[in-house]
This record gives sequence, C-alpha cells and structure tokens, in this order.
Amino acid sequence: MSPTGHFIPPLLVLSRKKHETRTDEWHTTWINPHVPSLWVDTKVRIFSQWFLHFIQHTKLTKEDPVILVQNGHYSHTRNMEVITLARENHVDIICLPPHRSHKMQPLDKAFMGPLKTFYCQEIEKWLRSHPGQVVTVYQIGELFGNAYKRAATGEIVANGFRVTGLFPCDKNILTI
Repeated sequence: MSPTGHFIPPLLVLSRKKHETRTDEWHTTWINPHVPSLWVDTKVRIFSQWFLHFIQHTKLTKEDPVILVQNGHYSHTRNMEVITLARENHVDIICLPPHRSHKMQPLDKAFMGPLKTFYCQEIEKWLRSHPGQVVTVYQIGELFGNAYKRAATGEIVANGFRVTGLFPCDKNILTI
C-alpha cells in the first residue's frame, strides 16, 4: 500500500505439487513455485516473483519513481535480481532497521490486523453457508479477496503511515 491509498492486488503463494500460476476473478494472483519447503533460497525466488508483480501493478516511470519500504530479510537485501529490477524500474528500496519492522511497517501497524479479522469473518461466513464442508484451496482466493477489499481502505493507509511516522514524516514517533 502507498500513502496515496494505492494497493496492488495480493499475491498468494501456495506450496503444491502441481505448478500453477493464475489470477482469479477477485484479482488475486496465485503463484505456485512448486517447492518442497520455504527455505531462504526459495524465499529469494518467491520475493523476486512478488517484485515482478509489484512492478507490473505500480506502472513506474523515471518521472514517477517509487520508494519501497521493507524489512531487511536476506531474500530482500541480497537478492541481485530484485536489486537490478529495482534500478531498471525506478524503485528505491529502503530497509528498516533490524528488530524494528513490527513498529515501523505501515502494513504491520494498521493493515494486517484488520485483514486477519476480515479473513476469519469471511471463512466463518462461508462455513455457515456450507455446513459440513471445509474450506479448500479453491475457496481461498474468493475469501481472501473479499477480506482484502474490506481492509484496503484509505483510512487504514493513512493510519498505517501516520502511526509509523513515515508519512507525514515524524521523527519523534519511534523511541529506540
């Protein structure tokens, strides 16, 4: 999300035996990297795929660059593919200090809590209307997409950036 209220569609990563990439009618893109585990080397590849998704949906230009604020995970900071793509596509990457991302990431501070709540509500609603059935991978896109739409609001964006002190800039927010 950005301080302007722009959200990119979510990208879900599913670990499955059959390779599959698709976008459903809720504009949720699914990727299936077909990996046995989510170790760091795999996370590097997954983050590269997410970064391509990010570039595709932000429509960056030299005249309209973007600053991407992220945590300092190895898959982000030592990923030469992402660093090269960022340079080529007018993305400046800023990494948050270690052990501070839970206090400084607008997504963590304002977006993820409501998203989790709305997702649980969507699952409960689905289960009530489908007694005796279980939620499978085939319902996740719709349920998550509905929750995402409910959480992706201007108010949540504004709160996330304000409480972290990132926008508007407030250096007195975080006490280290």
